[in-house]
Amino acid sequence: KRAGIGARLREVDDLQNVGEDLGLQYQLTLSGLRDLDYAQAVSDLTRQQALLEAAQQSFLRISQLSLFNYL
Repeated sequence: KRAGIGARLREVDDLQNVGEDLGLQYQLTLSGLRDLDYAQAVSDLTRQQALLEAAQQSFLRISQLSLFNYL
């Protein structure tokens, strides 16, 4: 019986530790959202959009190339 009770207590402790870790992770995520530098975020988003558009344009140009274009 002692072994069974000990196993159950260990399971409860493990679950409590998982819950505390999850709570800490939520707090860090929430803090990151609250402390967001909006000017920097907008700047990063604009830069990423420009990079994406450049990559898409490059892909379009490369995908239209073929050996027949050179003949």
